[in-house]
This record gives sequence, C-alpha cells and structure tokens, in this order.
Amino acid sequence: MAIDDAQEKSNPTAELNRRYCNIAGAGSTVLGLLGVAGLIVHLLMRVPQSIPSEGAWVYFIWIVLCVMVAVAGVFLLRGRKSALWVLLVFWVIVTASAVVQGFGWMLWGSPLLTAGFGHSFAPLIVPLKLLIGAGITALLVAATDGGSRDRYGTMVSVSVAAAVAVIFVVNMIAFYAPYQKDFETLGRFGLSERSRRILKDVNQPIRISAVYAAADGQPEQDGKARTRTGNYLRRVMELLEEMHRYNDKIQVADASGDAARSRLMGRLQQRQAAKTGKQEALLKKTLTALPELLEQLDEQQKLWEQTPPDSYLSQWDLGGTFQDAMARTASNLRTTEKKIRREMAATPLPDYVRMLNDLVTQLRTSRDMLEVYSELLKRLEQLPTTVKTNAPKVLKSVDESIRAMRKVRGVLGKGQSEPRNPAEKLNRLVVELGKTAGKVRSAAAELDTVAGKDKNDIELISVTRAWMVEVDSILGKVRTTRSRLFDALARQLDAIRAQAALHLSDANTAAQKRFIVDLRAAVAKLFETMKTNKTAVEKGLRQLETVDAFSRDVLKQAGEQKLFQKLRKQIDPLLTEADKLKAPKHRALPPDLSGRDIIVIEAAQKAEVVRFDEVWPILVAQGPSLSRDGGEPRRFFNGDAVLGSRILGLTQRKPFARVLMTYLKPTPPKGVNPMQFRPPTSEIPVSQLKTVRKRLEEANFKVQDWDLSGPIPPEETTDKQGQLAASQPAAPPLPIVLLILPPAPPMPPMGLGGPPTGGGFGPEHIEKIRQAVDKGATGIFLATFLSPRSMGFGPPIPQGYMLNEYLKKDWGMDVKTSFMLVEGIPSDEPGKFRVKLINLYYMPLNGFSSQPVGRSLQG
Repeated sequence: MAIDDAQEKSNPTAELNRRYCNIAGAGSTVLGLLGVAGLIVHLLMRVPQSIPSEGAWVYFIWIVLCVMVAVAGVFLLRGRKSALWVLLVFWVIVTASAVVQGFGWMLWGSPLLTAGFGHSFAPLIVPLKLLIGAGITALLVAATDGGSRDRYGTMVSVSVAAAVAVIFVVNMIAFYAPYQKDFETLGRFGLSERSRRILKDVNQPIRISAVYAAADGQPEQDGKARTRTGNYLRRVMELLEEMHRYNDKIQVADASGDAARSRLMGRLQQRQAAKTGKQEALLKKTLTALPELLEQLDEQQKLWEQTPPDSYLSQWDLGGTFQDAMARTASNLRTTEKKIRREMAATPLPDYVRMLNDLVTQLRTSRDMLEVYSELLKRLEQLPTTVKTNAPKVLKSVDESIRAMRKVRGVLGKGQSEPRNPAEKLNRLVVELGKTAGKVRSAAAELDTVAGKDKNDIELISVTRAWMVEVDSILGKVRTTRSRLFDALARQLDAIRAQAALHLSDANTAAQKRFIVDLRAAVAKLFETMKTNKTAVEKGLRQLETVDAFSRDVLKQAGEQKLFQKLRKQIDPLLTEADKLKAPKHRALPPDLSGRDIIVIEAAQKAEVVRFDEVWPILVAQGPSLSRDGGEPRRFFNGDAVLGSRILGLTQRKPFARVLMTYLKPTPPKGVNPMQFRPPTSEIPVSQLKTVRKRLEEANFKVQDWDLSGPIPPEETTDKQGQLAASQPAAPPLPIVLLILPPAPPMPPMGLGGPPTGGGFGPEHIEKIRQAVDKGATGIFLATFLSPRSMGFGPPIPQGYMLNEYLKKDWGMDVKTSFMLVEGIPSDEPGKFRVKLINLYYMPLNGFSSQPVGRSLQG
C-alpha cells in the first residue's frame, strides 16, 4: 500500500487516460488558436471607429478566453490534471449555453446570449457549439479513472450544469406558454367565468393595447413611481395574455414603448382618416379662411367706432353695441382658433369632429348675430317714413287729450273759491274725467304704435332716446316711455274719477267743496305735465324722422344687404358645407385618449379607452385608504370586470335586457305647493345609482326609469349610438328586469295633528309590480337597514320592508331589514377586529341586540 501511494505521488497522471487527454487537449488547443485568429481577423475587418468601447471589451474578453483554452489544452497534453478541470468548466458552460440558445431559437426565432458578430450565423453556430462542447466534455469525463474522486467530481460538475440548463429551459418555456389556475371568483387574479363567457362569443378580431406612460422609464417619474407603474402594467399584461390564450382573436400588445405607441397611434390615425377625412378637410379650410374673416370683423368694428354721438343710430346706442358685438365675436373666434391649433400641434390624434363642431358653433353664432342686426337695421331704415306717416295722427290724439283735460279744468274752476253747487260739479266732473281718461289712453296707444303695430316695432320705439323720459317716483328717477307716461296719466285720472264718485255718493256738502278746491291744483299739475309731454313728443317725432348722412348711408347698405355682405360671403359657404356633412355613426376617436396609463380596445370601426382609475380603482374602506408610505392610494385590480364589459359593449349590438329603475315619486298633499314639496323618492335615491346605471349600460343593458305613479315606459327604439331605428324592422321586445328601490319613508305631518305625508307603496303600485313579474319580468328588490323611526313625540317604532307582505304572500320570502352588516377593521391582535363607531353615530346605544357583535356595542 505504501509503495502504491509513493508511485501515485511521483506520477500525478496515474488517474488520467492519456488517449482521451491527448484528444481533448489537442482539440482545445486547436479550437482556442482558431478562435483567437478568427476574432483578430473579424476585428481587423471592421472599421475601428464603428466599434464602441463596450464592444472592444467584449472582443478582448473572448480573445483572453480563447488563449486560456489553448494554453490549458497544451498543459493537458503534458498531463496536468488542473488543466482538465479548467477545460471541463469551460466546455460545460459552452454546452449549457448552446442548449439555452437552441431553445431560444425554437421558441422566439432568435438565439439568446449571442454576440453581435455571431447572430447572422446562429443556425450554424448553435449546433456546432453543442456538438463540440458536448464531445470535448465527454472526452474530459472519460479521461478520468472510473470510480475515482475525479470521475465523481466531473460527473457532479456536468450534472450541476445540466440542472442549470434545465432550469433556464423550463423558465423559457413557462414564459413562452405560461399556465395558471385562478381559484378566485371575482376575476381579480385571472379571468372570471363571466369574462370567459364574453370572450367565448367574440368572433371578430379585437386588439387590446396597454399604454402605461411610466413603464418605459419617464424621466419625470421617480424610482418608486416607475416601479409602481411597472407593477400595474405587469398585472394588466398577465390578464391580457390570458385573454389571448382563451380566444386567439384577441390580440394584445404592450404599447408603452415609443415604437409600439407610434404603431398604435398610426392605426388610430388611419381609423380617424377613414371616418373624419371630410371633417378634417373642412376644418383646415375654415382655419385658412379665418384670417380674412377676422379682418372683416375688425373693419366692421372700426366702422361702428366712427358712429357720431348725435347721429340717428346713436338714439339706440347702436354704435357701441355693434362695436362690442363685433369685438366679442372676433375674440371668440380667435380663442377657438388658438385652442384648435394648439390641440392639433400637441396631439397626434386630434378630434377633428369635436373641433369642427366648436368652430362651426362660433361661426353659426356670428351668422345669427349678423342676421339679427341686419333685421334691426332694415326696420330702422323704414322707421323714419313710418313715423312721418303716423305723426299727424299721434299729435292729433295728444291734442284731443289736452283739450279734454282743459274741459276738466273748466268744470273744476280756478282759485280757492268754493263752488255753490258741489254735487252738480262732481257729477259733471265724473263724466268729463271718464272722457278725458279715455282720450289720454287713446293717445298712449297711438304713441305706442307710432312705429307700427308689430310687436318688434313697438319694442324698437320703446328703447330709443327720443321716446324715453325720466319721471319722479318713490324710488327716485325712473326712465319710461312717452306712451307709458300717458298711460300712467290715464290711471291717475281714473283714480281721481273714483274719488269724485265716492264724494258724490257718500260725502256731505262741506266735504265735497273742500275736495273740489283741493283737486284744482292736482288737475292743473296733470295738465301742465300733459302739455310738457306734448312738446317732448313733437321733439321726439322730429328726431325719429330726421336721419343724418352717416346713418342714412349705413341704413341704405343694410337695406340693400351690402353692409355685412363680405362677412356673410365668408361664413355662409362654410356653414352650408358643414351642414351637408354627416356625423360619423361611431366616434372616430375614443375619449380620454390623451390620458396616462390607459388601455385601448379596437374592434372593427370602433375603439374604446379604459382609464387607469377604472382598471385600478381606489380601495374604499373604513380604514385609511392611503398606502403605508402616505403616497399612492391603495388600489385593487378591476381589469377583468371592466375589460369584459367594454369588449361586450363593442361586440354586442342588441342589449341583453331592459333594466327599469322602479320607484315611486310621492305626490304632494292637497294645499301644498308642488314646487316646495320635494320628498325623497326612495330610501336609496335614484341620483345615488349613477355608477350602477353606468355599469349596467357598459355591460350592454338598456336602463330606463319607471315611476310607479305612471304606466311602464315603452321600449326606446334607438340604437347604442342614439340613432333612431324606426326604419329598421321591428325586433322582439327585450326582456325586462325590475330594479325595485325601497319606497321613501313617510314624512312628518304637515301641521299639528296631521297624518304623515308621502312614502310607501299603495295597493295599486304593488299590483303593477305583480303584473309585470307575472308577464315574465325579473324582479330585483333592493332593501336597506331600517333603524327605528320616531314620529312626533312618540317612542321609536321598528320599521318593516314595505314590500314584505307581497314577497311573503307571493313568494314565501320574509325580508329582515332590522339587521345591519357591520364591517370590521383588522386589529393588531390576531383573530380580533375593531369597529369604527363614528360610522354608527345614528344608532341608539340600546338599539343593538345581544348577538356576539351587538353585545359589545351596547351602551
């Protein structure tokens, strides 16, 4: 034994097979030298300036490795055991990498871990590496003596390398064709059964693109935000990949990168161009015509700025009014133009339909303004002739009223002397006052219609300076028209006549005398007012008949339709062309396309955008909603539900059913103003179900309201885009689902001792529900927790569900509304929960039962 040990120490190559060592060493040496020569030749053939510093280091490392292999091969030829281990490690790594590269080529069509100079020869290099690496590895293992520690060591090394290669390959296969099983029913961790049913019926291509802005490393995002958004995107892509595996008609893509996002925008641009090409052309045409239109508006503004202050048109303040209108119209057009041009420059997918509508609305407003002003100026052009024709009749009527007033003064007499026969004077006074009031009222009517009997003519004359007058009142100076002033004088005469008739029938002689004496001064003042007003009327008539040169020229142009002719030539053709365009049946672009972190769904000619808050809504709970670091709120994944609903809405045309929000709107009791009677319609107000309504509509249900005080509403014959479908053949009626809201509680009595008002379903309302259900409608009855309610000064009375009798009688159901689900917040102690009592502030402490939860909440 000692002799064998001495021989082994003196001959370290006793355990190596010389034949296998020589073959492996010679092969390694030759391949190492060929590798060094090939790398140097390849390096010299390339332009040195085109090789980056990182590439030069790669070449250098490969040359060092090849030299090391060649030197190790020489040492192995000389029988050095350490060289065998160096070569074994190298060729095992080469063999394992060749296996990984080969599977990468088969799965993705391109090898992994290849340098840039070997990619084009990969189909040849990968099998050659595998063959040479496996062959030399086998020679090195065979070179060791069987049963020796070296043989065991080499086998362990090869096994470890094989295990690492298998792990790589399994992960590659799992990444290429992953498999997962979801045991959760809500679809938060995979596809729910509802989504699977929706996807199963999809028979048209659908493309879903996830556009998460921060996933590609936005510089404005910090590290936490990028990581958080990356996690969001990864979860979304997992769901999208599962959708694709379930139905290969659904193509999914991560469009967060610049290239993928550009392709998405390109597709949407093509979709938009196909639908809104005419709108885009008209919008650009209108923008091109705007400078000239704005120039015309500026010219009109300057024209009206030159209106003389004492001109005929200034009686209506038309100079300032028209000037402000032109300036405001130009400003609105410029603002709209800037907004449109800014949006067109900022986004690759501008909404041409909406922008054209905005601009057309401004143009239509401008045209309507010009039409109103043109009609006004036409009336003003005819006004002087009309006033001149009616002036004699107006003045005659005013003169007759003044003469009648003079007769009244003659009956009353003058001075302070008392009349001898007051009753006779009062009798004559009552008659004359009645005649005079009629004359004054006739004069007021003539003054009102001096410009014509049309309502617009009367309004036109009532706002001119020539026809306005200031009078004293209890509120100070008040501006009114000449006609209204005469009408007020007629009412004063009627009042005096009534007082005179009263004194004639009820007063004694002394009182009658005093009344007549006092009345003389009041009537004299009215007479002077009428004379002064006649002078003002004559002056006003002259002003309305006289037109200055500036106003005459403007009115002439308006009458010949030349005043706004240039503006109308710019506006009318554009509006005519816009009216001929038909709005696209579907939206050319989905809303919210410019938002961050969105999902775009494309199907046929339609596209939808799913916002981030819809996929990742904020988790609303009794506990804090913010994350532990106080930053981003805690969210939960709702992608399965919202994406399923959107796909359903894009692929299904006919709604599944008609959902009727069923409630009873209480009627006001007798004697109560309906405008002041606004009780709630339900324990669950309809206004609080907007989200439910939206979710139902997204899930392809048609939602309507049914007030039980009226008949069941008819089915609306409109399609999903709101277009009337009357021309289409009648389709079978949709199934009906009644979403029955609990009735509103009775309100306190409307007065002492009165009965409660409002609230509750009557027998006729329950009968309507019963008939609808009997005809095939599905009923969903909503109920809430009902706490005991106090009516007046009595003790709290437990409330019951008002439809409980119907449900118990017809369906054998007993609804308990006196129990409430109390949400518990996890406590720091395992197995215990906390209750946020602030959420139960309205509950009396003695209202909790002796159940395990309620007992701890009792007072």
